[in-house]
Amino acid sequence: MITSTQNQRIKHLLLLQQKSAQRRADGLFVVEGRREVEHCLSAGFTIKTAFVCEEIAEAQVTLP
Repeated sequence: MITSTQNQRIKHLLLLQQKSAQRRADGLFVVEGRREVEHCLSAGFTIKTAFVCEEIAEAQVTLP
């Protein structure tokens, strides 16, 4: 569980959200929301990293 905004993974996530140059350099993009994730998966994209809030994780929500 990540609890600090000083976590390097969170810092990188925020950088990807804010800087298109970083997204291009890394070849990554950020997707938010179940429907958008489902669209990306059905289009053939693969998930590198997923951040899920504790409540959703505890509810055991599954994606296709």
